[in-house]
Amino acid sequence: MVSGCAHHDEFHLRNAKTGQTVTCRSGGYRFEEGEAQFRIADQCMRACARYGFWPYGAHPYGGVTPRTPDDDVRPFIPKECLP
Repeated sequence: MVSGCAHHDEFHLRNAKTGQTVTCRSGGYRFEEGEAQFRIADQCMRACARYGFWPYGAHPYGGVTPRTPDDDVRPFIPKECLP
């Protein structure tokens, strides 16, 4: 990793009906992990679940509860997962 660059965790999701894929990313880890980074990824996955996107291999009835994201997190959500 290059000094000063942020690292993001990526979560690949797929819509089983359409085959379309999207990627949710955590907030950037610059110095240490924290709640803000997790919050972005969690809200992204919940927003995408509203439109049928689930983590690869996950069952759509387990683990992720679909939910509308908070306004401050919306810029980090793929456009396919927003109204």
